[in-house]
Amino acid sequence: MIIILNNKCNFTKEEFLIYQQKLSTITTSHELVLCPSYPHFSLFSLSNCVLGSQNVATNGMGPYTGEVSAEQLKSYDVKYALVGHSERRKKETPKEMLEKIQQLCKVGIIPIFCLGEEAKEKQQRELEKDLLFLDNYLTSKEKEQLILAYEPVWAIGSGKLTSQEHIESASRTIKKYFPNNKILYGGSIDQENISILKQCSTIAGFLIGGLSLEIENLKKLLENLEN
Repeated sequence: MIIILNNKCNFTKEEFLIYQQKLSTITTSHELVLCPSYPHFSLFSLSNCVLGSQNVATNGMGPYTGEVSAEQLKSYDVKYALVGHSERRKKETPKEMLEKIQQLCKVGIIPIFCLGEEAKEKQQRELEKDLLFLDNYLTSKEKEQLILAYEPVWAIGSGKLTSQEHIESASRTIKKYFPNNKILYGGSIDQENISILKQCSTIAGFLIGGLSLEIENLKKLLENLEN
């Protein structure tokens, strides 16, 4: 499985170095992907994780103050990058998210496109809107590189885990458009409910936010995932 550790906007330089040292003690059979803040990229030195990015620019390198391009990410050996995370959605148009995916695909970074409904009862309608847009505008080669991360917005940070049936329903909707792509799940995952989530046969990994900052709980989560 692929386990994405999204640090979000956390850790000073000193705090990150301590966190990274603790993270280096983790052993797991799953692929760990650490997505730190941009300033910490040059500090990354882990052998048990690959580097991921929380975002990417819609453009290549050039006169774009404050942006970080896919080419720059690639030069740091970034393997994955998030696109369309729920915390960024209100700031980005579908066109911008599409351009980000295209920029990543150009340089060989795997895009992880996040999608999910605002309210539980809107699942299929909101998912299909995003999926249809991607299906219409991505090339076949770009589609092959894509990973989809289902994160129901109403569940994120709420402590309310959606049901296995609800996750599998979302997976079926995604598979209608992207039958061969991996699907990750994100939304109030913790070291306890991972035992339930791992039973979802359609899920190929997890997108972890707040818990990624807590090494001891992360270790417990990974142990429960292995058993």
